[in-house]
Amino acid sequence: MENPVWCIVTMVKGKEAAEGMAEAAIVEGKAACSQIEGPVTSIYSWEETIHREEEMRIVFKATEAKVKDLMAWIRLQHPYKVPEILAWQADLSDPDYRDWVNMT
Repeated sequence: MENPVWCIVTMVKGKEAAEGMAEAAIVEGKAACSQIEGPVTSIYSWEETIHREEEMRIVFKATEAKVKDLMAWIRLQHPYKVPEILAWQADLSDPDYRDWVNMT
């Protein structure tokens, strides 16, 4: 697919933190769009202890040219020692939406 849209996901604690990171990515030109979902209950093992946390999911949309830079930026901005940062290429996307993402 030419000029695919990439989806990059991370989780943070609290709406304020999510909104700050989501907006900063747009202002700094790292992503075309950021969406906040949640709260989401995350259950995970960390340092041999089971944790249950309420978090917010941020889904960023970016071009292929920006995806690695965005992932590195998220890592630098993130308050977690080992943040979740996942990325995948959208196999199918509306052509008009794809064009819009690639214009940003």
